[in-house]
Amino acid sequence: SLQSNQYQFLEPPATKIKHEDETKTISEAKLSNATLAIRRGS
Repeated sequence: SLQSNQYQFLEPPATKIKHEDETKTISEAKLSNATLAIRRGS
């Protein structure tokens, strides 16, 4: 019981950090794709 409470306490911050990392990675990927598209177009 104590262990599951500990897990619930630790889990949300890790999830939040992971979500922020994924969002940042997606943004960077979109930016890279846009840059490549512009270079191909010119």
